[in-house]
Amino acid sequence: MPELILSTVMPRLVGGEHHIAALAGLDNKAECYINLSERHMALARFDVANDLIEKALKPVNLTDQDRLSLMYQSGLVYKEKGDSQKAQKVFQKVYDADRNFRLVDTVVNKHPHSGWLDFALKGRKQETRSV
Repeated sequence: MPELILSTVMPRLVGGEHHIAALAGLDNKAECYINLSERHMALARFDVANDLIEKALKPVNLTDQDRLSLMYQSGLVYKEKGDSQKAQKVFQKVYDADRNFRLVDTVVNKHPHSGWLDFALKGRKQETRSV
């Protein structure tokens, strides 16, 4: 039975081509791209995760909130990949655009409670393992 579930779910999760094709008819794709990016992050496919975010950032008709959400997601991908410098640059851009966006100020300003990001990423890894 687990083999059946994996054979059904994994091709969609790993390949993503079906998901990308399904996005064509949606008005707001940012959240879908973020979700796909998170799934690839869970599989340590960081380059694919960031490629999805870059693709989602191309349209000019994105709302400011969608653009910030996508940029923030890109920062999370870099952070989880271990590229703290790129992550910091992306988070700084988000911060410059909106200092109140999520908890980006704690990352950029090295707030004493900035460990929340590491904690959040660790929690996501644990959730992924339990699925």
